[in-house]
Amino acid sequence: MLNQLVYTRCFPHRDLKNQGQVVRNEGFGVFSMSPELFDQQDPESFDYLQARLAIKNGSNETSPIGLFHSYEYMVLKPGVYAFSFEYERPHCKTPRPNGKTHRSGTYMKQCLVGEIEGYPCEWFGSTTWDAHLKSENDYYLDAPPDAVPDYLPQVSEKPVGRKITMEKAAAFVRDGRKEAVKAAIWFLVHEYGKPEEERKVLLVKDTPENVELWIAAIEYAFSSKMARNISFNTNCSKLGMQTDNSLFYYTDASGKFYPVANRSLALKRHPYCMIVGYHPKDNYCVSLKPMPASNFVVLDGISKQVSFTPDSSISHPYYQAAVEYGEDIQDFCSYVLPSLSLTEVTPSLPQIYDAFQYLLDSNHKADTWKYSSTIAHINTLSQFGEINNDVLNGYLLDQALSVYTKMADEDEQNNLLLLQILWKLSLRLHREKDIIGIVADKLQYCLTHLSTSAFQLGRTWTALKSSSMDSLVAAVLDDLFNDTELSIYTKQLEAAGPEATDILLEMFFHTLRQNKMDLSAMMQNSTQYSFVCRSMVVLLKDKKRLHNQLANISSNSQVFNSMCISVADFLTKRNICDAAKWWDIVMAANGSDVVSFCRDLCRCGKVDIQLIEQLLTSRMASIGRCDGALYQAFREAIQEMGAGRDTGVQFYRKWIEVSQPEDAELIQKAVRNMRMSKDTEKTIFLALDSKLPYDKSSRLNPKIYGEMDAWAKGLGMSSRSSMLYRFQRAVEHKRSASDIIAAAAEILEACVVVDSNFCQQDYFQDIVEKLADFGDDSELHLTVLCLFEGSGQNFRYNYADCYLSAVLDHSKGRRLAENLMSLCEATTCKFTIPGRTSSQVKEVQDTTDDVLRDMLVHFYKPGLIDQVLRLNQYDDAVKRKMAGMLEEAEKKGGKQGFAGRLTNKLGGLFGKRRDD
Repeated sequence: MLNQLVYTRCFPHRDLKNQGQVVRNEGFGVFSMSPELFDQQDPESFDYLQARLAIKNGSNETSPIGLFHSYEYMVLKPGVYAFSFEYERPHCKTPRPNGKTHRSGTYMKQCLVGEIEGYPCEWFGSTTWDAHLKSENDYYLDAPPDAVPDYLPQVSEKPVGRKITMEKAAAFVRDGRKEAVKAAIWFLVHEYGKPEEERKVLLVKDTPENVELWIAAIEYAFSSKMARNISFNTNCSKLGMQTDNSLFYYTDASGKFYPVANRSLALKRHPYCMIVGYHPKDNYCVSLKPMPASNFVVLDGISKQVSFTPDSSISHPYYQAAVEYGEDIQDFCSYVLPSLSLTEVTPSLPQIYDAFQYLLDSNHKADTWKYSSTIAHINTLSQFGEINNDVLNGYLLDQALSVYTKMADEDEQNNLLLLQILWKLSLRLHREKDIIGIVADKLQYCLTHLSTSAFQLGRTWTALKSSSMDSLVAAVLDDLFNDTELSIYTKQLEAAGPEATDILLEMFFHTLRQNKMDLSAMMQNSTQYSFVCRSMVVLLKDKKRLHNQLANISSNSQVFNSMCISVADFLTKRNICDAAKWWDIVMAANGSDVVSFCRDLCRCGKVDIQLIEQLLTSRMASIGRCDGALYQAFREAIQEMGAGRDTGVQFYRKWIEVSQPEDAELIQKAVRNMRMSKDTEKTIFLALDSKLPYDKSSRLNPKIYGEMDAWAKGLGMSSRSSMLYRFQRAVEHKRSASDIIAAAAEILEACVVVDSNFCQQDYFQDIVEKLADFGDDSELHLTVLCLFEGSGQNFRYNYADCYLSAVLDHSKGRRLAENLMSLCEATTCKFTIPGRTSSQVKEVQDTTDDVLRDMLVHFYKPGLIDQVLRLNQYDDAVKRKMAGMLEEAEKKGGKQGFAGRLTNKLGGLFGKRRDD
């Protein structure tokens, strides 16, 4: 309801500034008011209101301008307005009840205080303004002497009857006033964008009746709420004499009202009204002329022109629609603007109108929307808060959903700005399922096509995480990560690869967190547990991603340990190398020391000694050594769970691999203290024995070889490294070929196998160099040629080739012939070689024969045949064989004359002399 008060000449009157107390003075004053006024308004506003009520319009009964009525609409404070109707009374000739006559120039103002409904212009001519219907005498209570004015009732916020309609205003504008009204609207839109103290006032030069129509034409360009914040006065006088004092008032920091400026005080200027009319015939306004620096502009209603020039922005469609008064501007002002948190005119109105036409006008279909334009227009609307009209919200949501699919990719690149807007709309309209469905469908497609949709899945998930739509994400994930769907995802993991798997795991753990589920609960759900374990297997291909996911789980040691064991067990059955890699990454992610970690695993009850050994072996390979902690962890695990048949093989083999030769003694003791099976100990012994260097240049403590022999004896074996070491020492301290042959016996009987590169080792070169001194001993040659077994199809030939080359390279001068004959004899004579059968010896001899024949080409030189023939200590058969070899060498080498000499020399010996 609105409070009302009446201001006129009267007796008595009520004091507006003193709670309506009766004052028995005669003259202009507030005759009466609604008593509720004092309960609902601040007393500070009464000074201002009293001052405005006392200002008369420009009518005059005795001047050409005549009598007319006017309206003034002022904003007292946000949501509180003072709307007054000034009625000019002609000189009353009827005496008062006390016999006194009336003075001329009486006027009255009926003022309504509060917030009206609708447009202010629609109150022009309303029958609510009824105070003037009483006679002038009714406001003089001359008798009885103590008579007091009755308080006035409150009135409705809605006007009763009106003379202004939009159609009437439109007709008025069409009569050549479009450009002027458009300019006036443009002016107000820009002025309201300025601080209040910088605003100019729009003066309208026209009769009060036309000023009312000018105001109506302007107000219908805005919502009714905006229009209620545009203050106006349909008639003001003396503008040519006291422009500033007539148009502006001032306040200090406390809000105290000052009707005029006071330069000694820091005052803020305010316009009384933003639209002020004045009569063309008002002599007190004749001199009024706007200047560039004036604090007002003029709309001349007579010439239908304005005194200012709008800029190019006046060509915006909003201004044109505003003066057409068609459906577009009516919908805009009646539905769109009221749905926003807008109370005052704003410079954003043209942009809001663009947004309305783009998003909410049914003539502009959503299938023509562009992403960037859609976001821009929605942002224009949202800068004024949420739209509070659910019909508009529903229309906007429907339109956006119809085209969201084609905008989704671009929306993801922009942090889902559009989806966030639609989610808020859906929450307001209780249509959350519409948005959940869109997002779930998109993710569902990616999750069921993981092998080809990793990039899309990652982009969508990243956008969702950063969108702050927690409730939406929660609803979508709950829908997508049930047991049925998880089983489908698990089957795709291998084909999906690490990238997609990593994203999938992150989404799964996010689901657990949002449902406040502890990781331990996952172990009770076989589908979930299997999904996580299989995901870890796939992530093994990407160490960084795997490490990050393990870090998420490591906070729960029970789950972490159990999962580590399950994955390791799976990998061990599939690929032992992957299992080792798994443990290496697990240890890095766990962060605790190896002993504590192994103890925790043992306590799980799901681990066996094989997995513990696998873990420790992997760790050893990673750090490149076996430290005390690894050995302690292994020993404790065996004590806790016992040893299997092969327990220790993997662990000690890796220890031997990463160890130094001098660690052999420590390894021996560790193995023997572990009390493992005999077969396992033999396997470890062979691994260590093959690793030990046997060349004297290694400078290894000889004591180690003795310990290896003792260990071998206990196992019923022999130590290859020890035998090779002793053999080199025997050759080094040789006294005779027979001593060397005797030293070689243990190697021959043990059937020692050497590496394929044995002949390139310093050990072999050193031995052969020293054996060259016995190059004429064929038994020694054959013994050494039979000494080693080797791997590979060509080992025997290569070994013989290297040995013969080394022996012949070390031969000097005449000894070449003796060495050749001794080697030839070694291929023909029968010797007993320890540890070798006659067939094995014959095979070695045949191979040596082949090598010698191939090698003679390189060692042949003139005169060699004569040296061979003079060596009488060899059988004729050996000489004949050597002669044949030399003949072949001569042919291969192309030496002329040699073949003839050879035939003549040997002809007498073998009964086949050739004539010259």
